[in-house]
Amino acid sequence: MNLSGKIIKEQFKQKSKYVYLVLIVQIIASVFAIGLALFNKSGSQYSSLFYDSNHFTEVAFETAFIISIFADVAYCAISCWRNEKVNLSETWNLIPVSSGKLWLSNIFSSLLTCAYIFIIQNILLALVALSTKNDITAPLKEYGLWGNELIISSIIERLIFLILMVTFIYAFVSFVNFCSKVIVDRLPFKETLWIKLFVMAVLTIIAVYFGSIILARTAGYIETHFTQINTKYTFISDPMWFDNLELLIVDIIVGIIDIVLINRYVESK
Repeated sequence: MNLSGKIIKEQFKQKSKYVYLVLIVQIIASVFAIGLALFNKSGSQYSSLFYDSNHFTEVAFETAFIISIFADVAYCAISCWRNEKVNLSETWNLIPVSSGKLWLSNIFSSLLTCAYIFIIQNILLALVALSTKNDITAPLKEYGLWGNELIISSIIERLIFLILMVTFIYAFVSFVNFCSKVIVDRLPFKETLWIKLFVMAVLTIIAVYFGSIILARTAGYIETHFTQINTKYTFISDPMWFDNLELLIVDIIVGIIDIVLINRYVESK
């Protein structure tokens, strides 16, 4: 195994501790919320904080599903924090690899842990689904996550979208963190936490504003242009594959900027 592989393996091992922590909290919260539904019954209808149904197992599945989404968001936030700790860690930067390669290894190890927690969560949800003969796909249909036919290509597109979206979150957090550090380090007065937070907030607002304008205009042009030229290209208006393409391009651009910043301007501490 080369050095990059060893780095990814070690980072995965460290971040897996937070995966188990989030899963434990998720299970406890799910059991509590599902148990609460047993006592919150009106006639033949069970009610939880998230779903109402005459079938308790359907309520249990919906509750577990929604809580798993909250758990994913929580883990994403934790892994973002861990990523930036590693990126600016003097200890990690003592490893004989470039800061850019360390950043890439950091992102990849986080994506692996996201896949890890995602697989475990789906196994747990499958156990809930197998425990009932009721239509537990009803809540999924309400959120547009389940159609009349299970199309493999659609599932793959959604998985790619999730991977690209998480990659974008990690890369964008690094971008804001690196830029704010570069700016604050060059200010004539002493750095304070409030100044850094203010710079990060301004950078985030500017990036989101211009990013939303560019993406909206690009999507509108592509959809209108191709659907008007020839009806046989109507499939191009399907937003999922185009969203994936946009995210891929943005991930590459932001990733390159991050690597340049961490290699040339950002110092570990």
